[in-house]
Amino acid sequence: MTQLLDVSQFRFSHLFKQSMGISPYQYLLQQRVERAKQLLKQSEKPILEISLGLWFQQSQSFK
Repeated sequence: MTQLLDVSQFRFSHLFKQSMGISPYQYLLQQRVERAKQLLKQSEKPILEISLGLWFQQSQSFK
């Protein structure tokens, strides 16, 4: 991403946080949690399958 924008990773992170109010990592984590919530409400998939599908290392991350 930073290569496409021709900025350093540090600069990108700084601009992102300035714009969004949170770091890129926190933003992505937030998006994954929101997606997990949707899947838990709308599907019959087991928690373990959802958590691993969204790159959470353990289903205990949801507790």
